[in-house]
This record gives sequence, C-alpha cells and structure tokens, in this order.
Amino acid sequence: MAFEAPSFVIPGLKAEVDLSAKQFHFVKMTGDLQVNAAGSGESAVGILQNDPEVAGAAASVQHLGVSKLYVAATIAAGGLIMPDADGKGVVAASGEAAAIALEAGASGDLLTVLQIAPKTVA
Repeated sequence: MAFEAPSFVIPGLKAEVDLSAKQFHFVKMTGDLQVNAAGSGESAVGILQNDPEVAGAAASVQHLGVSKLYVAATIAAGGLIMPDADGKGVVAASGEAAAIALEAGASGDLLTVLQIAPKTVA
C-alpha cells in the first residue's frame, strides 16, 4: 500500500489549469509560481499532492521526500522514474529521472517513491 512522508513542499504555487485529475502526478513549472502536468522528457519540479479544481487554485507540490505516484508502466523496486506524456511515472531509460521506486508496481498502480534531485540517465 502506497504511503507518503512529505519532506519539502514548495510554498506559494498555483495550478495553471484544472489539475483535479493530476493528484500524485509529476508537475512542471509553466510560469511565475505556476504548475501543470509534466510531459515526457520534461523536467519535473515535483509531485502534486492535492487536486486543485480551477486555474489559480493552490497547488501543493512536494519537491523532495517520500510520496505517492501513479505509474503508467511496470516498474521494479529501486528503478529510476521519469514522467510520461500524462505526468505519470515510467522507467527512466534516458532523460531526467525525478524519483526512485520504493516498491514494484504495474501500469495504473499508485506506488511509494522517493523523490530525488533530478538525475540525468544516459
């Protein structure tokens, strides 16, 4: 069962759009203090912890620590994770990893992950 232990939540961020379906997805910066779902190959600033329903609503984004994350692929415990086109986690084969899986899971699962400072995977 997925769990979280927040360490560093970035204060003052707002949703660029309705992110009510993006809780526990990777997000990226899109403007001054503004976030939206991260896409494939994009640098994730963190994982969205709440579900802001309108543009401008407060977005609770965890940058470091243990979090829940929806995944879109089979991931082994210890695997490096990056965002897919929808902000869900996939295996980081190349690009920028933003988390490490603390448990194994399959597409659609809500996993426990350790958020890390971005790490380039070759």
